[in-house]
Amino acid sequence: MSARPVSKTPAKSASAPAKAAPAPPSLQAPADDARVAASGDSAQTLADVTLAPAAGTSAPASGSSAPASPIAQALAPAVAPAHGPGAPASASGSGPAGAAPAASAPPVPLACFADLAAHLDARGLFHMDFGLGRMRAALAALGLAERTGRPAAAPGAGAGPRPAAVQVVGTNGKGSVSLMLAGIMRAHGLRAGLYSSPHFVDVRERVLVDGRKLDQAAWTELGNAVLATSGGPELTYFECVTAIAALGFVRAGCDAAVLEAGLGGAHDATTALDADLTVFTALGLDHMAVLGPTLEDIARDKAGAMRPGVPAVSGPQPPEALAVLRARAREIGAPFMTVDEVPGLPAAAPAPAMAGEHQRENAALALAAWTVLARSRGWASDPAACARAVGAARLPGRLQRVPGGPGRAELWLDGAHNVPALERLARAVGRAVPRPGAVIFACMADKDLARMAPLVAGLTDGPLWLPALPGVSRALAPGACAAALGPRAVPLPGLEQALELADGLGGRAGAPGPVLVCGSLYLLGAFFALRPEALGSPGPDLPLPRPRTPGA
Repeated sequence: MSARPVSKTPAKSASAPAKAAPAPPSLQAPADDARVAASGDSAQTLADVTLAPAAGTSAPASGSSAPASPIAQALAPAVAPAHGPGAPASASGSGPAGAAPAASAPPVPLACFADLAAHLDARGLFHMDFGLGRMRAALAALGLAERTGRPAAAPGAGAGPRPAAVQVVGTNGKGSVSLMLAGIMRAHGLRAGLYSSPHFVDVRERVLVDGRKLDQAAWTELGNAVLATSGGPELTYFECVTAIAALGFVRAGCDAAVLEAGLGGAHDATTALDADLTVFTALGLDHMAVLGPTLEDIARDKAGAMRPGVPAVSGPQPPEALAVLRARAREIGAPFMTVDEVPGLPAAAPAPAMAGEHQRENAALALAAWTVLARSRGWASDPAACARAVGAARLPGRLQRVPGGPGRAELWLDGAHNVPALERLARAVGRAVPRPGAVIFACMADKDLARMAPLVAGLTDGPLWLPALPGVSRALAPGACAAALGPRAVPLPGLEQALELADGLGGRAGAPGPVLVCGSLYLLGAFFALRPEALGSPGPDLPLPRPRTPGA
């Protein structure tokens, strides 16, 4: 069936029901109880955890003793506020290595959004406790695990029937592909939900409906529903927010939802939800202490997100990673194809708004994913609508230009925080973006700095300013980072001092080039906390439509 415009008019006001209506099949938990998924936070890209090393890897710099299996053991919590990675870490909810934060009893019901934020803080933004038992129990209690067997409805028909769900898994590019895909859905008249991570300033950035954050009252309502389930207060941060997103998309009447996975695939809370399509972005070496030391290990974990009989689409992959994905698809009977194998795609993908050749690959993958999904649903696809959506998609901190001015340097921000991402950034410098006159860099202590250092040093001929990230216990100390980066590296007490140096260098005539800020999403979070205008706004917050009362 063709997509048609979606009514955004809320239903008549009525009190919220005590129990959520059953979710559409695409947002239900899979029936296969053998599947194991993690409940770790997607801010695992920012994770302030003591990582248990996988076999064949050394323990991370944090120095805690390593459990025998990084997948089977809970990882040590270090709590940070729910409002974003740029803020200092909170002392509440921390515990010994490997122990979960104590499950605080939140006010029941939550009186306001601040109560929910406090509960999430207490759970620990970066605590990971692998296993799907809590998640599945909560989903079942919310009606999100019940297989109703109802058919898919026409787009815009409302909150009850079957929004399509797409899970996006990978190492790099997940955020960009997810944003583009959600934009393509909206351009075809679908009400689209987007669940992504991490957030920079406000946890509500993670859950968008038609590109807008849900308002605080909606989060409070959804949080109350999740925490009222048996075991709800014991959900990890990421589990709780994942459940809030899934329930929010249903109650908001979404026709389709894009679910960005966190650290893993088989071991990720988003895999607890059913999906109509699995999408794989670029796989590479990252989080080896958790996922395993080789690319094959990482691909094997990501491949575990595939569901029997559910199609999967992959972007370009290293041969060894692609072989693992194809083998897993054959094993479980999941139709699998790469972008090049999706029939009917244009010879060239629409031009993305975001800079970098890798964004063209991301755009092609988003278009391929939409094409497969639309055909499976009988939805018409409009090439002009796809081009408009891809050309409008802009994700903060992805080769983002922040204009300069009198006394203010021009900046470029990029979230590259691992070797594959830095390699892509290096290829973009001098092509998609000007060669910088200086670099502001910080990274986490568990990263492969030996391989990252020459890539970072090669980004500029100028100074390398290395600010400390106060409150981020997993951040590598500037002095240790400087030792790896060489004589041009300058350790600094904080980002404020680095930006002052940047403004002194670039905020005058004859500046040698812009200043590049990269290396950690934590670093970008700190930047957006100092200069929130650079983050932008998705528009007015969105209230949840009120359920219709019988006979209304």
